[in-house]
Amino acid sequence: MPELIAFRPKMGVSRLKKIAQAMDYPNVSRFIEDAILEKAQRGAHSTQHPGIQKLNDDIGKLIMKHLGIRWTKLDSKLDRELRREVDEVRSGKVKSYRWKGSLEQLFEDAKHHHYATAEDKSLLSSRK
Repeated sequence: MPELIAFRPKMGVSRLKKIAQAMDYPNVSRFIEDAILEKAQRGAHSTQHPGIQKLNDDIGKLIMKHLGIRWTKLDSKLDRELRREVDEVRSGKVKSYRWKGSLEQLFEDAKHHHYATAEDKSLLSSRK
């Protein structure tokens, strides 16, 4: 008999079972095994073929650009500003909330709030 490994998914067992059923797996164990094998194959493939990893990174950047997400270089002014905001949250001056939404929810929320410009709202509504 094979050795048993305990696994506690962060998403919860019932959600994991629903995902496995939706993907037509006979059971959760088979789903987990396939996921592990796929991850191992990707890791081995990316180390053997670094060009493909670069292509994946470029595609990821293109997707981020399409979503309107921009990365900025951290300069001293931005660094001070970020550290000040983090210190305010840690000290309790500013209350923080953990967001458990999705990007679609974020885009939907942005359409209805004042911080979205008219141009942003038109772009977001065209995503549907």
